[in-house]
Amino acid sequence: LEFKSLGYALLSFGYILLTSGGAVIGALYFNHPAEGVILGQAMGAGLIDIIGIIVLWKRFKVGFHFRTFKSMVRFSLPLVPASFLLLGGQQLPKLILSVYGNLEDVGIYGLAVQIAGFAGLAVLGVQTAITPAVLVNHHKDETPGMLGKLFENFTTVSLMFCTFLSVFAKELILVFSTPAYARAANYVPLIAFSIALNSMYIFFPGKIIRGKSIAQLLASSGGFLAAVISGLILIKIDGIRGAAISTLFSAISFFFIWYKISQQLYYLPVNWFKISKSILLSIVVCCIGFFLISSGINFFSIALKCLILMLFTFLIARGNITKLWDRYGKGYKFLNSLNAGKSRSSYDKK
Repeated sequence: LEFKSLGYALLSFGYILLTSGGAVIGALYFNHPAEGVILGQAMGAGLIDIIGIIVLWKRFKVGFHFRTFKSMVRFSLPLVPASFLLLGGQQLPKLILSVYGNLEDVGIYGLAVQIAGFAGLAVLGVQTAITPAVLVNHHKDETPGMLGKLFENFTTVSLMFCTFLSVFAKELILVFSTPAYARAANYVPLIAFSIALNSMYIFFPGKIIRGKSIAQLLASSGGFLAAVISGLILIKIDGIRGAAISTLFSAISFFFIWYKISQQLYYLPVNWFKISKSILLSIVVCCIGFFLISSGINFFSIALKCLILMLFTFLIARGNITKLWDRYGKGYKFLNSLNAGKSRSSYDKK
């Protein structure tokens, strides 16, 4: 609301630094390392909260208004079970896998989740920044179009992240783990797309704008129910792969239920034909890089995968690349022409 992007960036960096540092210190010096990690992270987050309150002190007022409190409780109450169900839908396949599988299966699936988690970086920071901006500007005529275009652009970025993680899954497993866990690479693509899709709901704020928090509970319940049904069926049949498919199915169910309800409340124009083409191209590139190119940390395979990813990036983002070139490339040419003109005039003077 304050539009202090530098302050927000500094607080975000401080949050990462203090929670990470607190976790390390707690693990090293606390009697029980696991509890020390949680305590260290909590202390770091608490310190950043205090700093944030001090920085925005003018926005905080002491007082109590029962009518406002009643409205806030009515809006927020469904969000608590909705958040639990959303988190449960993401974690349930792992729990079911621990019942039908063994500890090794859970470890392999957990490593795949950790590697695939980098897909969430595509929308890092946007999740907390977009909602206040939308609430302030949702009444403007240009806002729906801008949000639709923003969703398309971040879908492109997410596909780039997911495709990179899928193509280099085997190499990343070797870098961050041991060859004994090489099987985890087989499940990174499905989980990466699941994590990316679970983050894309933020671009459809119809429920938040209209105050329909019950609708969020409906979307989270749909995702959780999809995780339960698909997990019980698929994991029993196909173990870790079943868990990965169940995670993706839950994410798809949650996103499209959210999307359908949000579009009815606050419509955004979205070019699904363009997005569908990018998704299909991403799947093709993932299959080529994962199945047809030999894996391993060697120059030939890495160079070939990088070349394919560069071509893929150009194909799905050529419109944005063209716009960037038109904006900055012409300016670069203009500066070069000025420099050339100065050099020519100085030469004529001589």
